[in-house]
Amino acid sequence: MTVSDYYGHNGYISRNDLAGLNLTTMPKVLIECGNMPNRTDARLLTSPKVRRDIAVALEDAIIRFLAGH
Repeated sequence: MTVSDYYGHNGYISRNDLAGLNLTTMPKVLIECGNMPNRTDARLLTSPKVRRDIAVALEDAIIRFLAGH
Protein backbone atom coordinates (compact mmCIF):
# COMPACT_ATOMS: atom_id res chain seq x y z
CA MET A 1 0.00 0.00 0.00
CA THR A 2 1.21 3.47 -0.74
CA VAL A 3 1.63 6.06 2.00
CA SER A 4 -1.17 8.60 2.17
CA ASP A 5 -0.30 11.80 0.35
CA TYR A 6 -3.53 13.68 0.97
CA TYR A 7 -3.64 13.94 4.76
CA GLY A 8 -0.91 14.42 7.34
CA HIS A 9 2.79 14.14 6.55
CA ASN A 10 4.51 10.91 5.47
CA GLY A 11 1.45 8.93 6.52
CA TYR A 12 1.33 10.47 10.01
CA ILE A 13 -1.03 12.98 11.57
CA SER A 14 -1.37 14.06 15.18
CA ARG A 15 -4.93 14.08 16.52
CA ASN A 16 -6.45 15.22 19.80
CA ASP A 17 -10.10 14.58 19.02
CA LEU A 18 -10.33 10.82 19.58
CA ALA A 19 -12.11 10.15 22.87
CA GLY A 20 -10.77 6.63 23.35
CA LEU A 21 -7.25 7.97 23.16
CA ASN A 22 -7.77 11.34 24.87
CA LEU A 23 -8.84 9.84 28.19
CA THR A 24 -5.73 7.78 28.79
CA THR A 25 -2.75 9.05 30.80
CA MET A 26 -0.11 7.04 28.95
CA PRO A 27 1.30 7.17 25.42
CA LYS A 28 -0.96 5.70 22.79
CA VAL A 29 -1.06 4.98 19.08
CA LEU A 30 -3.98 4.54 16.71
CA ILE A 31 -2.98 2.63 13.61
CA GLU A 32 -5.06 2.92 10.48
CA CYS A 33 -4.00 0.48 7.81
CA GLY A 34 -6.08 1.80 4.95
CA ASN A 35 -8.79 4.11 3.75
CA MET A 36 -12.00 2.20 3.08
CA PRO A 37 -13.45 4.85 0.69
CA ASN A 38 -10.37 4.25 -1.48
CA ARG A 39 -11.31 1.30 -3.72
CA THR A 40 -7.78 -0.06 -3.91
CA ASP A 41 -7.32 0.03 -0.13
CA ALA A 42 -10.77 -1.46 0.44
CA ARG A 43 -10.02 -4.34 -1.94
CA LEU A 44 -6.69 -5.03 -0.25
CA LEU A 45 -8.11 -4.82 3.27
CA THR A 46 -10.75 -7.45 2.49
CA SER A 47 -8.02 -9.95 1.60
CA PRO A 48 -7.15 -12.37 4.42
CA LYS A 49 -3.55 -12.52 3.16
CA VAL A 50 -3.16 -8.73 3.23
CA ARG A 51 -4.68 -8.53 6.73
CA ARG A 52 -2.30 -11.28 7.89
CA ASP A 53 0.67 -9.48 6.29
CA ILE A 54 -0.32 -6.23 8.02
CA ALA A 55 -0.65 -8.03 11.37
CA VAL A 56 2.80 -9.61 10.99
CA ALA A 57 4.34 -6.25 10.02
CA LEU A 58 2.75 -4.54 13.04
CA GLU A 59 3.92 -7.33 15.34
CA ASP A 60 7.47 -7.03 14.01
CA ALA A 61 7.45 -3.24 14.39
CA ILE A 62 6.21 -3.44 17.99
CA ILE A 63 8.81 -6.05 18.92
CA ARG A 64 11.59 -3.99 17.32
CA PHE A 65 10.39 -0.85 19.11
CA LEU A 66 10.26 -2.60 22.50
CA ALA A 67 13.71 -4.09 21.90
CA GLY A 68 15.10 -0.60 21.29
CA HIS A 69 15.92 -0.92 17.59
